[in-house]
Amino acid sequence: MSMGNYNRARSILFLGAQSYSESSDGSLNNDKFARLYHTWAICEWHLMNLDRAEVLFDHSLRLTEAGISGSKTRALIFLSIARFLFHARQEYSLAQHCVSLSLTEDTRLETSWLLWSKLANVMGNDKLSQACKNEIEKLKGANAKQDKPLSSVSHQSINQLLRRAPWQHKIINMSNQDSWYEANKFPDNFHTAKNLP
Repeated sequence: MSMGNYNRARSILFLGAQSYSESSDGSLNNDKFARLYHTWAICEWHLMNLDRAEVLFDHSLRLTEAGISGSKTRALIFLSIARFLFHARQEYSLAQHCVSLSLTEDTRLETSWLLWSKLANVMGNDKLSQACKNEIEKLKGANAKQDKPLSSVSHQSINQLLRRAPWQHKIINMSNQDSWYEANKFPDNFHTAKNLP
């Protein structure tokens, strides 16, 4: 897929999903299966098969592990769905909801905050957009000091949209994005916060 041959990638991903689903040895790893469907959804997005991409994102989300063990993967899948809804469908309210769900799972995803900032800007909420940018700056400082917990999310509208108490992220240990997510080439050309000046 990294070489741009999305039709071939789709065939390989289909065969991989078929092999996984027919696995009879009981060693089916839902997290790897979820990642496969996630990658396949991005491939379909590249091919402009938007309905199929949406279904595959849904399959990916359903296959994530329940509870904290699947939280990181769920956060990244929600982020991908938000990117898809924002760039491919222009469904800003739904995209904002998915970004919120992503941040509910992991408040340390800089790309989620960046996307939320862009969504708030498009929706005419400059105050929220700036608050999201402030969270990115806090994260950059926190990433430099990995041991120190992230300060609480202070902006009232962010707390309301997350539907979580501002201290929630302090009781759950979250970490940065996994390389499996960063390795995917998205068709939206959305730059992650790490790539910004």
